[in-house]
Amino acid sequence: MKHSKTFILGIAVFFLALAFRLALLSKYHQQDIVFGSGMALKHAAVARNLLKYGEFTISKEYLERLNAESRKYEGKPLIIDPESVRDPPSEKPEPYLGRMPGYPILLASTWTIFGKKKFIFAQVLTVLLDSLAAFGLFWIGLKLKGPATGLMAGAFYALWPPTAILSFAPGHDAPSSALNVFALLFALKAIRSNRWRWWIAVGACLGINANFRPDIALLPFFWIVPLCLLIGAGRSIIATFISASVLLATLLPCGMRNYAVFGRFFIMQPAFGSNLLAGIGDFPNPWGIPGTDEGMKAFIHAKGNNYPYLSLEFNSLCMEEAIRIIRENPLWYFKAVAKRAAKSLAPTFLPLYPGPHEHRRDTGGSLGEYVRGHPLAATAHFGLKILALFLWSAALAAFLVCKKERRLFLFIATTTIYYWATHLPLHLEYRYIVPGLWPLFILAAIAIKGLLRN
Repeated sequence: MKHSKTFILGIAVFFLALAFRLALLSKYHQQDIVFGSGMALKHAAVARNLLKYGEFTISKEYLERLNAESRKYEGKPLIIDPESVRDPPSEKPEPYLGRMPGYPILLASTWTIFGKKKFIFAQVLTVLLDSLAAFGLFWIGLKLKGPATGLMAGAFYALWPPTAILSFAPGHDAPSSALNVFALLFALKAIRSNRWRWWIAVGACLGINANFRPDIALLPFFWIVPLCLLIGAGRSIIATFISASVLLATLLPCGMRNYAVFGRFFIMQPAFGSNLLAGIGDFPNPWGIPGTDEGMKAFIHAKGNNYPYLSLEFNSLCMEEAIRIIRENPLWYFKAVAKRAAKSLAPTFLPLYPGPHEHRRDTGGSLGEYVRGHPLAATAHFGLKILALFLWSAALAAFLVCKKERRLFLFIATTTIYYWATHLPLHLEYRYIVPGLWPLFILAAIAIKGLLRN
């Protein structure tokens, strides 16, 4: 196929992704389907202080005004633009440690450029970025197995609802999938060209991503084994060193700020302990541990410790409690991880209410009652889960269809393996692992093309 026709196919994939995301954004731009309005408004409050005071702080007085305005509307609280909320007469900014600085910086940057404090600017930017990632997946598939594979992989990404919804969610999850796609694209170029500059680009993509969500920070080390199989031990160690060093460099400003404010140098938010303990609370347990943020706060505070949520001290207490329970009850914990693993194979969400989880949570009704009472929503939710399971099966089939390229496929799949391996021991929400699902699109497209050809 001529280059011009191939490029047109890629552009078509980009606009398909863009049209789908913009259609969803136009309908749901004031709702955070994934997280809820609370976190988006915290990001906005931090971004506002970043512009007002030049510091990464949050003012509870201003946040209360945002939340109060958000709750004025019927139904779910809406995402309120700070543009429409006045400053409080007085406030006491406090250092913020709840999340990484990436999304507040993105908000503050777009507000500075466009002159108004509105979420839509950042949302459109992340939608464009994610649509470009669909083109990136097309390009990866094209280089691996030709235009048909690229078209299928790009179309899967363009039209996969959870990925599209996450791309405009007003929070730190929004750019994760796209930045991971770009990192793999640059890594594949580095492998084929043997030029170290591409590993710098890989580290930059992962570093920017880590400033939004730090859970990607260890991926370069997970790549060592498949890279050794592909390019040898020496080159793989150098590649890992370069990409990991660049990633770390992007996090150093966060670490220096934390040292200046809290007197300790740490580059990520202290959340591992609370996530480990909340993971125990994901399932009914004899220790009364809840699986929600508010429940976690109440659980720790009930023990006589009033440390702020996600503070270093709070995280340390959660870690101690979680380790104690796991050591005393290892079998229970590993059963919980196994249940979480089975549940995580289809990390799907849709803007169709109620989903099976919401129905059970809000009504206590059975699965049969859900299907009978909400046939359209049930068909959509379970249909998407069946499709997700098909993608896993098709991705595994790629290793059988193209045996000579198993090492390369393992490298591609490592991003997915990494997300599942690092999140299954902890509290799990689907939005955590959706940014690692898309390698299945590439491998499934390769398998489908191979099977159709045979």
